[in-house]
Amino acid sequence: MFVDLHYVEPLTTFPMSRHFTKLSRRWFRILPVFLCAFVHVSYAASADSTSTVEVSVLDADGKVMPHAQVLFYRLYTDSRGYAASEKVDAKGHAHLRIANGWYSMTACAPGYQQQSLTTDAYLYGQHAELRFRLQAVDISAGIDRVAMLSQAERFATGKGLAMTKEANGTWSVDVPCANDSLVYQLALEITGSRVPVVCSGNHFDALYYTSGRQNDNNEVCCSVLKCSNGKAHVVFDPKSVGRTKGQGVAVFVDKAGREQAMLLQKEREFMTQYMDGVSAVAAAKPSTWDVEQARENLQKAFESEHDPDLKELAMLIWLELTPVVIENDHPSAAVIDRILSTVPATSLVWERAPVCVMWAVRKSSKPESEYGYEVKTKHPNDWVKQIVQTDQGTITRKENETRAQLDNARRLIAAMKAEPAKDDEIGAVRRGYPLPPFSFESLESADVKITNSTLLGKWVLVDNWATWCGPCVREMPALHAAFEKFKDKNFTILSVSFDRQKEDIVKFRKDKTPMPWMQCFSPGVWSNEASRIFEAHSIPKPILIDPNGTIRAIGVELRGANLEQTLARYIH
Repeated sequence: MFVDLHYVEPLTTFPMSRHFTKLSRRWFRILPVFLCAFVHVSYAASADSTSTVEVSVLDADGKVMPHAQVLFYRLYTDSRGYAASEKVDAKGHAHLRIANGWYSMTACAPGYQQQSLTTDAYLYGQHAELRFRLQAVDISAGIDRVAMLSQAERFATGKGLAMTKEANGTWSVDVPCANDSLVYQLALEITGSRVPVVCSGNHFDALYYTSGRQNDNNEVCCSVLKCSNGKAHVVFDPKSVGRTKGQGVAVFVDKAGREQAMLLQKEREFMTQYMDGVSAVAAAKPSTWDVEQARENLQKAFESEHDPDLKELAMLIWLELTPVVIENDHPSAAVIDRILSTVPATSLVWERAPVCVMWAVRKSSKPESEYGYEVKTKHPNDWVKQIVQTDQGTITRKENETRAQLDNARRLIAAMKAEPAKDDEIGAVRRGYPLPPFSFESLESADVKITNSTLLGKWVLVDNWATWCGPCVREMPALHAAFEKFKDKNFTILSVSFDRQKEDIVKFRKDKTPMPWMQCFSPGVWSNEASRIFEAHSIPKPILIDPNGTIRAIGVELRGANLEQTLARYIH
């Protein structure tokens, strides 16, 4: 934009007005240049924290669809949620500017199957290009039944409201509305198929994305219909559903995006190989997992990478190669030193795996360095700070003074007590005492309650933990090994999660490690019921109870290599 600024003669004549007039004219000639430079610098400064994303959404055969939308869902942060959604234009394109960080990316349209990137997407200030091709719901075999799924039942297919087939071939239903709009999906039972196809309805005023999850998988795209007089009339017209021959796809088009997707896909393959190796060891079979070979391959990848941000990503994956970073793993300290000198403490790449930060510091040649302290105090993501702060495996020099003060206070309190308690025996949770009464919903089914009485008759390890807790995650190999060894000897595990939302546990068990035992979730993090009942002022806090519900062991004797030894003393 060109701005033409004209000089206006001053109303009052000042001394040296001739010189003033010349100066004014000269100033107003160059002012637009300064303004343009200022705007450019301001824009560049703001662009440092954002990325631009060009998206194209067409059907699987390359045709433009009406009403298609794209969604960016923020990951690995306290402010998780839908960061951006955008309708495509008449050519199927959308343009977004979005804050840097980690996202899942999805596109959907009424009557089409929702399509998402198969890996997380890392935005770090680049210009990214995405292509979505949506496959239409195949109704060529005919429709036997249509059910309307509501938000109230979290879109559960088994609780849908049956729709009536009309003479003109449409399906309809009248639904009472408590609000001014109705959020719904449709479950189509296709002839010859037992599995209903879930899609957004083609009768709507707007599209809406919700974090209520269909079958605990991905976010779902819904239709929104305005209500009138306390009800909504929902209509589904099969004739409006598209027809496609091609398959749905979601890919990066730009070179950096493709390289990023390849790195993350390689990481997924490594994780699968690692879990197969863990299962083989548990079954007393030889494992083919070779972590050193995998690390060597990734080291070559980041050494040859010229894009500094992709280099950081490859380095993070190198650290993640042992998915539950364990203390008895001894990678190259020289490589870790290089990683910590390359990846800034404030890098957003740490959002994906903050549990690796202090582990990497411990495995470096300078475990006393202040890198971890910088992450704890300077990282822009509070979620990362919280997780790194929970890892007490390494205390930096700057934290030693505070820790010494706390130790002195504890010694003073202990000296004032006639019978000082152990660190893990504070109140009612003590060896020889019954486990305090509790009742939690099973994570597998909200209809199942886990209580003291349901645990009677078995040896049970109550594992207070969270996916964001580094020490908790590092206990997983020991927990899996103990479960496999003692599960046929009247022993089981109850994991009580301190996570912020149930979905974190579902994703962790799907992507990291299965945890094939009882699970429950106590909402509220440190202000939750589990923290109060089990006196868990830090986690992990494992508690072993006998078949009568009496506490037999607590804390350190149930962690790491000590776990199997302790269980062997009690369980024969």
